[in-house]
Amino acid sequence: MQPNIRLMTAEESLNPPQISGIEAPGGTHTVQFYENEHFLAAAVADFLADGISVGQPLVVIATQPHREAFMLRLKSR
Repeated sequence: MQPNIRLMTAEESLNPPQISGIEAPGGTHTVQFYENEHFLAAAVADFLADGISVGQPLVVIATQPHREAFMLRLKSR
């Protein structure tokens, strides 16, 4: 199955499309910090790939260079 991935600009993210059926279990979230950009890109791409593999909708808020790094890693999979 080919995932439907679309990168949004910062301006587009101000008025994102409505996505239904998204729930955050327990209303929690996780924050991680990375000293190495390559490790960050690999960790985020792995996380996104897990969601893609089970058909989950994904939202990524990131700078253009980070979005490009994530997409490069996802495409290589």
